[in-house]
Amino acid sequence: MSSHVVEACKTLNTLFEQLEKVGFDGECDGHSLSFDLSDGRPYLLNYHGVTHQIWLASPISGAHHFRFQDGRWISTRNTDDLITLLESELAVSLS
Repeated sequence: MSSHVVEACKTLNTLFEQLEKVGFDGECDGHSLSFDLSDGRPYLLNYHGVTHQIWLASPISGAHHFRFQDGRWISTRNTDDLITLLESELAVSLS
């Protein structure tokens, strides 16, 4: 298994555990993670093996692709970090 796959699975599983702790219901199979906001809008994250990226479909900011670089998942659009983006979007949802 490539290091990208290992990092992606670890990231998605950690996100799933953290989301459950703060009350989000979701599903994670190691390669994909889905959960809904309280108003029913869905998030979907999955590892795309061909490109070695995590793809995010956000009901707030739309579609994003992240590549693993320097120990973080960085957006291919700009310098956004996957975790930081999710934290900022979900903070609004939780407030």
